[in-house]
Amino acid sequence: MFFKNAENKDLFDYAFCTMTDIYNNITKQLPRPPEFLDTSKFGKLIKDKDFGERVSKRVEGKTIKGRMLYKLKDNAIGNLVETTSAFRTKINNDVSNWINVGYVRKSPGIESVATRQGLLEAMITKLMDRCPCYYIFAYTSSTSSSPILERDFLADSNTNSNDNVKTTSLAYCDGDTQAVVDFIKHSIKKIRLCVISYSGLSNNPDNVAIFLKYEKMFLMCLFHTNFCWIFYRSCKMSKSIVVDHGSHIESLSRYSLLHEDKNKIELFKSRSDCVKRTT
Repeated sequence: MFFKNAENKDLFDYAFCTMTDIYNNITKQLPRPPEFLDTSKFGKLIKDKDFGERVSKRVEGKTIKGRMLYKLKDNAIGNLVETTSAFRTKINNDVSNWINVGYVRKSPGIESVATRQGLLEAMITKLMDRCPCYYIFAYTSSTSSSPILERDFLADSNTNSNDNVKTTSLAYCDGDTQAVVDFIKHSIKKIRLCVISYSGLSNNPDNVAIFLKYEKMFLMCLFHTNFCWIFYRSCKMSKSIVVDHGSHIESLSRYSLLHEDKNKIELFKSRSDCVKRTT
């Protein structure tokens, strides 16, 4: 809800904000972060490069530190809540046939393991609160253009050692990318795959199309017996991709992405700069 820069300034108040102000405001909108992020840990996630350098200010005879930031106005937050409520109504009406599954991805970086883990868990909590997701899976270090189906199979030799956060150490995380593919394969319900921004899934439209179309059969035989097994993997039960843009939630059907509008899948090529997915 806080930004260093803003294009549409009519939606924001420009004010001096301390780290505590930011934390208290965010926890009003997303009540679950305090379960694993106290004020001190949250403060370590607020970086100068993202929010600007802190400055000192005298308030009631005391010196406090904070940043001049754009804060989303309460009425704009109200519109955001209305959009979220409409989405929740829709999913409540489809609860018997659909299930929401979240997926988060973090780009490679130089931050510590603790910081990276905190950022990933903040994204997980955001999807749980906003979408809401019954299961959430993660890839802890990948570029937005990496092939979705190859994630977790790729070698770690080209990533920084600080990136080595295991999905098993993340709170409320149900597994990695291969686990979500396996989950989709076994699902008897239609799946809404929920992500934070287009790049939260991929910045390559072809990768998204390959993921949605994925269907493969494996044959395994034991030659000393007369038995053969057929293993089948498919992502066709992913019937919708739900994208949380922060200001609104967008639902893209599998059919529209693959068949209805050939230009729609190009939305996943829209990223032009780093996207913050934790707040």
